[in-house]
Amino acid sequence: VHRTLVAGNLVAYHSTYTNATVFGGETLIGFDVFRVEDGKVQEHWDNLQEEAGPNPSGNSMVDGPTMVKYLSETAANNETAVGLVEAVLVGGDAGAITQFISSESYTQHNPTIADGLDGLFAALTALNEAGTPFIY
Repeated sequence: VHRTLVAGNLVAYHSTYTNATVFGGETLIGFDVFRVEDGKVQEHWDNLQEEAGPNPSGNSMVDGPTMVKYLSETAANNETAVGLVEAVLVGGDAGAITQFISSESYTQHNPTIADGLDGLFAALTALNEAGTPFIY
């Protein structure tokens, strides 16, 4: 397990699975989300992806910070992430992206996307040009 995130009754793990061929690949990187009620897991979601990379900037799918910092900023950070999803990913307002993502320092861990807004825009442009636009 690389990262554990907890918010109320939801627990998320960012993990590497080895010997995972039954799930689609020898080594998989995954996110598991659990909903816990009355001391028992009631629900589970996951997303598994075959390990790939490093990306064009040299980052792996699992490197980077692992410790939670700035707990006092949790609510504001959540608002930033929700704003990004609602305005840019769902709403399609690409012009609003710098309200939510740093134009000076943005590290990407997707194995096919480079760091920075230029890397993100290049990936989204390539999807559009291939006829497979990103739809959230």
